[in-house]
Parts: sequence; structure tokens; C-alpha cells
Amino acid sequence: MTDTRPVECRFFDAEDRRIGTLQLTPRTPGTPLRKIVLDSKTFIEGDGTGFYGENEFSELREVTA
Repeated sequence: MTDTRPVECRFFDAEDRRIGTLQLTPRTPGTPLRKIVLDSKTFIEGDGTGFYGENEFSELREVTA
């Protein structure tokens, strides 16, 4: 059985500065990474394969050509 109690999730801006936290339910195994809009900025959940790990969200940077 999966624990669904809220956990503290950390949010980081485009310069990798911690900007705050939110209490969210954990992502269940096998589900896609979550994207969250907070203060008109979009954040994506880390999966542990890169710099950001479980319960950490990084700001998505706009790519300009």
C-alpha cells in the first residue's frame, strides 16, 4: 500500500535558488512527473536521475531559438 500523506516539496527557481515549499501528496510509482504552476511559473518534479530528486521541483526554463 502506498503512503499518501502529504510531504514537504521544495521548489527551486531558474537560478537554482530555493524559493519555497508546499505540502503535496507523494507521486505514486509509475505515474508521469508532475508539472505545477506557482506564481505564474511552471515547475517540473525531479525524478532523481538528474540534479533534482524526489520531492523537489525545478522551474522550467523557456527555450528561445
